[in-house]
Amino acid sequence: MFNKRSFVLGLGVGIIAGALLLQLFMLGQNSQNKLNEMEQELRQGGLQEEQPTGEELTPDSSAGNENAVSESPEASPEGTPEVSPSEAQGSETPVADVGEEEAGELQEPAQKLIRIEPGFNLTETSELLLASGIIDDAPLFVKQMKAKNKQVRAGYFLIAEKAGIDGAIVGVTGQPISKSEAEAWLAAQ
Repeated sequence: MFNKRSFVLGLGVGIIAGALLLQLFMLGQNSQNKLNEMEQELRQGGLQEEQPTGEELTPDSSAGNENAVSESPEASPEGTPEVSPSEAQGSETPVADVGEEEAGELQEPAQKLIRIEPGFNLTETSELLLASGIIDDAPLFVKQMKAKNKQVRAGYFLIAEKAGIDGAIVGVTGQPISKSEAEAWLAAQ
């Protein structure tokens, strides 16, 4: 009925093809697991770095986390209007002061919505932030990001309009908002 030679040849080719497919599937699964682990490490690493310091939490306060800023006497809302115009040129605290002042009056105009496309490098991101009016010096932003060994995340971000270098770094390395949240924010404008 069956030719033994054809049967054995077909069986051998089938076993080899099955083994190759199994290896291919296992390779794909391992690479997906590695990507998931790397994503979790980035999320955990980013959250751990942002929580301990008050300076990095300051731009988040303009997005709605006012408790962290109101604990420090420097960023209290009472001293904000007097301090922010005079110190807006050279220190990091005016970022918080401007954000607090604008959050009290009109929060939406003080923030810019930017979208960082997947695959953007530091130079493209710095040019986007410069064009949006968030930072004033694109090469300095790139230098600071490299010095702090931070990675740009892709997605939608709400960043204070004149956030400066440190505010922009916290913004683009933090958790992005979802597309639906970005569309809702745009609709509210």
